[in-house]
Amino acid sequence: MMKLSHEVLLALAYVSQISDPDLLISRFIESMNGLDEGFAFEFVDRLPPGVSEHRVLPIATLHLSFGYAVMAESTEYGEDERAVFRNAFQFLAVLLENRMQAQVLESKNVSLLKEINQEKSLIRTVLDTLPVGVWVVDEKGAILMRNAADEKIWTGAHDVGIDHYGEYKARWSDTGKDIEMEDWGIVRAIRAVDTVINQEIDIECLGGKCKTILHSAAPLLNVERSVIGAVCVNQDITGRKRAEEELRASEAFNSAIVENISQKLFLKNRNSIYLFVNKSYAAIFGLKPENFVGKNDFDFFPDELAKKYRADDLMVMESGLEKDIEETFIVDGKEYLVRTIKAPVRNDAGEVTSLLGIFEDIAQQKKMQEQFIQAQKMESVGLLAGGVAHDFNNMLSIILGYAEMAMDQVEPTEPIHANLQEICKAANCSADLTRQLLAFARKQTIVPKVLDLNETVEGMLKMLRRLIGEDVDFIWQPKASLWPLKIDPSQIDQILANLCVNARDAISGIGKVTIETGNSTFDQDYCAANFGFTPGEYVMLTISDNGCGMDKETLTHIFEPFFTTKEMGRGTGLGLATVYGIVKQNNGFINIYSEPGQGTTFRIYLPRHVGKTDLMQKADLVEPAARGHETILLVEDDPVILKMTKMMLEKQGYTVLAANTPVEAIRLAGEHLDKIHLLITDVIMPEMNGPDLAKNILPFNPNIKHLFMSGYTANVIAHHGVLDVGVHFIQKPFSKQDIAAKVRDALCKTNC
Repeated sequence: MMKLSHEVLLALAYVSQISDPDLLISRFIESMNGLDEGFAFEFVDRLPPGVSEHRVLPIATLHLSFGYAVMAESTEYGEDERAVFRNAFQFLAVLLENRMQAQVLESKNVSLLKEINQEKSLIRTVLDTLPVGVWVVDEKGAILMRNAADEKIWTGAHDVGIDHYGEYKARWSDTGKDIEMEDWGIVRAIRAVDTVINQEIDIECLGGKCKTILHSAAPLLNVERSVIGAVCVNQDITGRKRAEEELRASEAFNSAIVENISQKLFLKNRNSIYLFVNKSYAAIFGLKPENFVGKNDFDFFPDELAKKYRADDLMVMESGLEKDIEETFIVDGKEYLVRTIKAPVRNDAGEVTSLLGIFEDIAQQKKMQEQFIQAQKMESVGLLAGGVAHDFNNMLSIILGYAEMAMDQVEPTEPIHANLQEICKAANCSADLTRQLLAFARKQTIVPKVLDLNETVEGMLKMLRRLIGEDVDFIWQPKASLWPLKIDPSQIDQILANLCVNARDAISGIGKVTIETGNSTFDQDYCAANFGFTPGEYVMLTISDNGCGMDKETLTHIFEPFFTTKEMGRGTGLGLATVYGIVKQNNGFINIYSEPGQGTTFRIYLPRHVGKTDLMQKADLVEPAARGHETILLVEDDPVILKMTKMMLEKQGYTVLAANTPVEAIRLAGEHLDKIHLLITDVIMPEMNGPDLAKNILPFNPNIKHLFMSGYTANVIAHHGVLDVGVHFIQKPFSKQDIAAKVRDALCKTNC
């Protein structure tokens, strides 16, 4: 019996190492059947019908039944053996129950572990999709987990303990001061159990790149409320900070523009209530921009104007179209001529929400436009006058030349001689008119000299006093140390004579005419505000009177040729036009001040001469020879003038070769065997101009001299009317004495 019990225990011990319940039962049955040839057991789930109870041994515990062990009918056993078998199978049932419980527990653990891993994976996925960096650290600050965004922020790992946070290169964004270790949010969360939100920090990452982050941290606590770690959130706001800085810079820039431009700006809502005005707008009223916000036009303008402005606002906002208005703007009784542009402002949906207004004072602009138009008109009139004078001079040349030659053929006592004198007198007067037209058109021939304006004026004082008359007080006020000028002296004479005559005619009875000189300098700012002025240094000539003065309408026309306010027969209207042309030809400008009853002041500004200042010396006059014997080649495309001039020269004793075209002149020069001393040629001709003709003549006569003639100065021999050095020129129309003198002058420059 003891042996059986021992063997059964050994069998139980053997199968107790088996974890699979089914295998455990089968192996135990095998072990039991092997104990003795007389034993035979069979395992069944259910009892077969007809089996006696004494042959059945249940395999069960109080909670579970695993089946039955059925002994074969051939098995012989006693009650003691049955007790051993029964106990063995009961113990087997306990083993089976333990195995099943272990399997259930293991299955639960596997499921739980799977769930934990799934949750970890989900958490990791969620963290990696977050746009902010996340750390999870233990109580020592070592990183347990961090997401992809955090790695991107720091550009690599930084798995260091809490004691090393002070080693990071980090500064407070607002102060720029270094961050102490204990001030880090993550450190405070662990050590002080603090929750820290949005510390703005500038950090230097592992790659050396600087970034700005928002750093937040909160402690992690266990059930005992002890700190077991912390969670940290880092948000990279570098781009946002840069955008904010750029936006602030842009806003500051735009604000600076809006506040400092000369244009006046305002913004109104749909009810015409001011939302904003710039400083320039507020300054008109002597107010600050904030004084306008919340108010409307009725608070600042007369009712009539405010109603008009309100109607304009409504029209723009309802139509959605911009409106450009030229209108009167009245503030404190003062009127402004302004140009206002009103434009609708729309939201993202395209709805008009407000109105933007821009306006500027255009009074000065209007004045400058009028002056510009006047200058253009004067230029056009000048071109016309120059053209007319040129053609007229050709006709006067014929009239004057033939009249003078006719006079030579009659006795002075004959009646026809007096008639011819009148023709010459009229021709000379007409020539004076054309010279004035050419002066206005800046086409008169001039020979500038460096001179002292005071000396030139003083040389004219006797003549000017005679022009003005004894009833008018004549005052001369020269400025000492006057800068030198470069101008044709005869032009100063023309300016003084014309302006003094005008001043005399403006005075009724006793009055005063004053001539002054001085130096003046104008800078860019002054000239920008005064149309027609040019920066630089100038010599000023002022002629003023206390006569009747002029109104604004008259002032706009005074420089136009043939414009005059004088009675018929008292003026040609060319005096001031001549002055205008002379001043412009010399790169100067004129400023006029006049009011009815207050007199008139002309201020003429001529450029200071910089360079050699050898002042003009009075030259001794050389009397030209009355007659000559040289050979002259005469070229003129007008056959009448050609014939007349040929006759004049032949009467002076010269041999004249006359040509109607440049080609004919070249032919004559080539065919003439003797020396040709002088070429007299018109400047402008159809085939080639005078200077080019002179070059073509040189191969035949290398030492030939030249005398050019024209109705007005051409650029081929002069620049802006100033004769080139060494050029001899005679202006049409000319008298026989003029041509004789010019010919002798041209020939005698080297021959005499």
